[in-house]
Amino acid sequence: MVNLEGPEGKNILGSFTENEIESFFSKFVKWNLLYKNVDVKSLLKIDDDKEENRGFDFIYELYEPFESGNHGIIIESKKIDNPTLFNKSRLSKDIDSLKQKIQNASKSKELRDDEKIKKNNIHYFKYGILCYRFHEFDLDKYQKVLKEYKIIETKKGNNFPTIFILTNDRLSAFINLKRDYVQNLTLKYYYPYYNVNQWMKLDERLSLFYLFSDIIPFELDDKKYAISFDKPSLKSLELVENFCGRYNHNIFEVLLAKGDYRQKSLYEQYKVEWEKRAEKEINLNCLDSNMNLSLDISGVFTK
Repeated sequence: MVNLEGPEGKNILGSFTENEIESFFSKFVKWNLLYKNVDVKSLLKIDDDKEENRGFDFIYELYEPFESGNHGIIIESKKIDNPTLFNKSRLSKDIDSLKQKIQNASKSKELRDDEKIKKNNIHYFKYGILCYRFHEFDLDKYQKVLKEYKIIETKKGNNFPTIFILTNDRLSAFINLKRDYVQNLTLKYYYPYYNVNQWMKLDERLSLFYLFSDIIPFELDDKKYAISFDKPSLKSLELVENFCGRYNHNIFEVLLAKGDYRQKSLYEQYKVEWEKRAEKEINLNCLDSNMNLSLDISGVFTK
């Protein structure tokens, strides 16, 4: 069994940010939480700033219908109170640390032999998510840091770690979706026939690839929606139209995660030709663009 008594496991209550991230993945994304704040003895000492070896913030059972095999995923929660402290050096260090944790987890006999891991048939660890929760968020500065970061290793292979970064820009969109649209309704994501997914299905769980996709199709109250994370343009709506046409998603409304409600009249012009081809009206709305998240995220997703 993994160690719940080590330096990471002793953090029983977790931090405020960890509680928010756990609420998002457990209550909204609806992944199965396997462990929180746990240590694995076989992990190497990978954080030179800490005297003790640290384990994992979260280990979840991954939901990904477009990928074969049962995967575990390691999620790390990072609070950024001062945005000036988020730079290329910090990002590089966090990515390297998570990459090594994923590599060690994939080799860990302790994890392979763990009862909960075996019960859920977890055979692979190759994915990780870095969650940065900014108190004040500057999208331009954040994207600048991402562009400055360079991937040194370019190895490829089924077991090479793949790391995603989740922060205020996406979290704010999901918060607004939950608060302004879902509320107490049942949200189901639309998974078409594709790759290893052999049949169309609706599922309350949000897949990893959808979580970071530019288009997320879903159903709510028997109506079909899609979120677009692209900057609104004629091209971005054409992409949504092509997706809906190819995968038979009879769209009712498109939600623009990066839209500006003051430009809505312009956006309406983008869909004119689409509506002619579809022979029906397609609703278009903007999600709230405030990314500072000056609220308790966990309170939104537990309602």
